[in-house]
Amino acid sequence: MKINSYQIKSQKNALSEQALLAGIIIDNRNFEKASFLVPADFYDSRNRAIFARVKELYNSEKAIDLTSFAGTEHEDYILGLMGLPDGLLNIEKYIEEIKEEAIKRQRLSLMDDFKENKINYDELINLLQKLYVAKKEPISSSQLIEHIKPIQEKNIFGIKIQYGAIFSIAGATSAGKTEFSLEIADIHAKQDGCVSIYCVFEGGINEFAIRLKKKNINNENLFMLHNPDINDIRAAIDRFKDRKVLVIIDYLQMFARRLQANDNKPCDFLRKYTSYIYTKLDEIRAKYNVCFCLLSSLNNQGIGELRLLQNFDDIVFLKSIKEDGNVQYDNDYLYAIIFADDAEKNENKWSLGRKKIDKMRKYILLHPAKPSRIGEEAADILYIYDVESGRYQKIDKTAQNFQDNNKEQNNETQKDDYYAQYGI
Repeated sequence: MKINSYQIKSQKNALSEQALLAGIIIDNRNFEKASFLVPADFYDSRNRAIFARVKELYNSEKAIDLTSFAGTEHEDYILGLMGLPDGLLNIEKYIEEIKEEAIKRQRLSLMDDFKENKINYDELINLLQKLYVAKKEPISSSQLIEHIKPIQEKNIFGIKIQYGAIFSIAGATSAGKTEFSLEIADIHAKQDGCVSIYCVFEGGINEFAIRLKKKNINNENLFMLHNPDINDIRAAIDRFKDRKVLVIIDYLQMFARRLQANDNKPCDFLRKYTSYIYTKLDEIRAKYNVCFCLLSSLNNQGIGELRLLQNFDDIVFLKSIKEDGNVQYDNDYLYAIIFADDAEKNENKWSLGRKKIDKMRKYILLHPAKPSRIGEEAADILYIYDVESGRYQKIDKTAQNFQDNNKEQNNETQKDDYYAQYGI
């Protein structure tokens, strides 16, 4: 009989089955995570029989241990499983692998039945649909509260890094988002047990290396991915799954253009691809509890509208993010990056552009245009650029209470050059 690739993989997957069973026998509480599995999900016949027995014991509120299998045909086999302690560290991973392979085997079985005329086409489609539709049970509020996990956050250079969250830093083109985010990545990667993964979609590898050298960044825990796809990012994160990971996407719209260029039937609207990227990153952040930082640019129309406003408006800013696909509203929180020189800072007038006609603005303000959903609130953060080091220095006091001043001012538009010389 010909063995297909799925059958070969399922044979390898039997190791995941063994590790899961070992984890349950050593710590019965692990069964709760695997309770939705059924014996038929297991490839190896011995593992099927053992899981059926485990499920029976658990439902009867009886202890599951080595004595549960004493005198049975599986006694020696169970003893052998006790040499797989890493199963305790990867329970969720093994459960996912077991279920995925079980679905693949069922799909192949349905296809074989169809080829052998055991089922017709309509039955095949109906059964395939049922196979891939997850049946979710309602969860009570008391159960949810009991299983709340603590929010894990770090303050990196004043910036809120929340693991399991997606946030953005948005600003005008050529405003220095890359230069600033490199400092975030570097400082994060210097923290104990932390790793930063910087995904570059603009420029080459050598250009990126020059940027690092100019900022005197030489960090063995800061890694670069050049033009990665979603699978590359997922694989890199999986490599560091035992550490705190920050992933910076520089930048979101360029990532979307890469997907568009590789699409066999490309869509003219880039927002389709930005939405797709966010959906996939949303799946990854939930699974690995990593923090994603998306760098985004503003469109020209939005820049023009912001330029005419008397004071900075968060809603107008959010609407101005280029080819966003509404990602900015899905973010858990979002920073606007704006600039000022001494005179502008004293008058609380901030520009979208870092460049001025005769000089560079030396102050940078990160303003939370979208408040944080959970955890600590993001706050205004003020920095000053140090020419000698080529790095930014954090200043404790914000720019004359930027948020409070904007709340007090009215939102009427005027044609005064509020963002004078904003420079793009």
